[in-house]
Amino acid sequence: MRPIRSIGLAVTALLVLSACQAYNLAESGKSIELAKSFSMTPARDWNLAVNGKVQIWTIEGPILQRMQVFNGIEDGKPLVEALSADQDKKPPVFEASMTPIEIRDLFVATIARVSQLNLETGELRPEAVADEAGFRFEYNYTDKNGVDKRGFVLATTRNDRLYLFDYAAVALYYYERYINDAEQLVKSLSASAA
Repeated sequence: MRPIRSIGLAVTALLVLSACQAYNLAESGKSIELAKSFSMTPARDWNLAVNGKVQIWTIEGPILQRMQVFNGIEDGKPLVEALSADQDKKPPVFEASMTPIEIRDLFVATIARVSQLNLETGELRPEAVADEAGFRFEYNYTDKNGVDKRGFVLATTRNDRLYLFDYAAVALYYYERYINDAEQLVKSLSASAA
């Protein structure tokens, strides 16, 4: 694993926003559409909040565990639109021509704009997302309250849009308790007609 300095999680800002969001029930066995390109079908009930192109899925609450879906980010757009409005420096943006390493770096750079944490990422490895070529990496960090967290990112591009699935949970107890549910959720992805 390689440490990355001055990293914060965009998750922090989204979690603050999501705390104000209304969560709806994503029922077991019912498909949820992702920007008309994919759908996911949970095997158990999740709570789901939507904030623009970002979905936040959680069972116990987003501070303890959550799956964050960056849903069809368009070429030339940042992962989090709110970043472009409140800071002088232009946010990093997704480009359809990006390699997996560049997409990982985009994720890391987006995170760095929100808060300062020490994040360690694992090696990239290929992993299919429905019928698309994709990639995955694991990460861990300690949040501002000293709580260790673990996560993984699974990502792909389809029709020049980025789909990035970011699961994170408190390392002690919650990560292991819900990792199978998170894995099931991403394995349930199916491609919609393009």
